[in-house]
Amino acid sequence: MGSARLRDGRLAIWGVLPNRDKDTVKAFWAGLPAGLAATIQTACPDLDEGYINAGPEGLSWVNVVLDRLHVAQKDRAAAETVRKPELNRLNRELSEADYRQLPGPLWACRKNSGDLRPAEHACLERLFTYSPALKTAYPLRQDLTRIFEQAASPDRAEEQLRMGQARGRQSGRQCFDDVLNTLNRWWQEILN
Repeated sequence: MGSARLRDGRLAIWGVLPNRDKDTVKAFWAGLPAGLAATIQTACPDLDEGYINAGPEGLSWVNVVLDRLHVAQKDRAAAETVRKPELNRLNRELSEADYRQLPGPLWACRKNSGDLRPAEHACLERLFTYSPALKTAYPLRQDLTRIFEQAASPDRAEEQLRMGQARGRQSGRQCFDDVLNTLNRWWQEILN
């Protein structure tokens, strides 16, 4: 889908592609009227090979910025690969009374710590005493989102992303390898 922010702030959709194939995306860019193409400043593709690799060819002035939502989704999906088996394990290993002391861990694990209600925070604290794996994965899941939400300079963003990568590697949690590989592969586009 192609969209634009109009001068009055409204968002306008000006193209919907039938698929994500590289050739389709290239044809879309090539088919833009010259006057419209000249107004494009930034392209924000999904985290999809067809979109990224096709890029805005012939529009060298366009800044390519990967959609942070799709990068953060990888981070959250990685944490989910820890949460699900850990909750299943705890359901088997804990007494019924102890497991009932963990109400709502699914949603508490999916929220950022700043958005937790007191009961959810207490639930996570209890959960973390039973699951060191979740205690490690939860803050790692939040790192990338936190970096994206800060209004940092490009230099500061790069520094924070590098520190986040180091924490991910040092954690020993292989579930975050996909996120780390994505950061390495699309470093400049993500940093943009």
